[in-house]
Amino acid sequence: MANQQIVLNGFNMRIRDNGDGTYSTTNAKLVGEVQFQNALSITDTAVHSSATIDVSGYSGRKYLHVVHNLNQAITVTVVAYISNGTNGIVVGSKTLAANTSGIITAADIPALAEPVQQFAIQVQCSVAPASGTITILLEGVSA
Repeated sequence: MANQQIVLNGFNMRIRDNGDGTYSTTNAKLVGEVQFQNALSITDTAVHSSATIDVSGYSGRKYLHVVHNLNQAITVTVVAYISNGTNGIVVGSKTLAANTSGIITAADIPALAEPVQQFAIQVQCSVAPASGTITILLEGVSA
């Protein structure tokens, strides 16, 4: 039997052939995804905040996958919260040019590499867009 990876009762398992007639298994961590904004249309210069979302189930590095096709530049700001959803602190931001999708990593916002209870994402344009939407997903390894 070659090395295989299976999902059993919701658990991702790796089965390894030890080459001596025995096999061993290990739990594999899954990459998870949380959606903060979904095709949000912006036509003003106001701050648009997502809900505060529990991200404590993601260990280590996380990144933001941004699908941005607004016709103006947008600033994406990450706000961290403690477990009860209070005391929000801005931990970083990055501005993306008009019609530019991309990945925001811990190199851009170091808090994305740290354990955090909850995040909210704020987006804002300095010039009101006439068209387009933005979608933001957080991806990371399950704890």
